[in-house]
Amino acid sequence: MPVVRFRYKGGNYFLSEVIEKEILKSQINRYNFFIRIIACQFLKN
Repeated sequence: MPVVRFRYKGGNYFLSEVIEKEILKSQINRYNFFIRIIACQFLKN
């Protein structure tokens, strides 16, 4: 499988780099989501 550089959000990235970034971002978003839920539970009590 050839390594292809392509444009993504204003820069040239390898496909694997973009996938890693997206996975990392989604993990951080999920983490923030859980923090918000937990914070809301504390605020309600």
